[in-house]
Amino acid sequence: MILGLLLTGARSDAFPPGDPPLLSIRFTEIDVEFNGTIDSEETGKILVASVKSVRPDLAIINRGLQVDPAATMPDLEDLKSLLEELGLSTHEGMLVFWEDRVLLYGLTDSIISVAALKILIDPLLVDRKLINRICIVNTEDLPDIQVNLT
Repeated sequence: MILGLLLTGARSDAFPPGDPPLLSIRFTEIDVEFNGTIDSEETGKILVASVKSVRPDLAIINRGLQVDPAATMPDLEDLKSLLEELGLSTHEGMLVFWEDRVLLYGLTDSIISVAALKILIDPLLVDRKLINRICIVNTEDLPDIQVNLT
């Protein structure tokens, strides 16, 4: 069953077929891409609402997100908090879960944002290794993204 809330899109090529993520959420300049498996439509709606609350200017794209009641999900409140911070504090932020690791990616010019992201991801690790790819760059090196939050 495909999450009806999200637009149908092509399968993401960001991860090799032999090692697909359990869940991937990626912010781009124009959209937020969801991929993987969630436990319910309600979870999908909550995640989309969380993302839209901080980045209403971005479209929501389904890159293969499916619903499976047997899917193991991270704590939803912790996940929402991390996604909100990722959406607000980074450019091109990405969060990817596998069984044994979690990738956290994004560009920021704030050391405070990096500290906040590290604090927020800690409860979501649960026997997973963190692959931290948050890059601190100079403000002038950040992409010039026109954000319209109205």
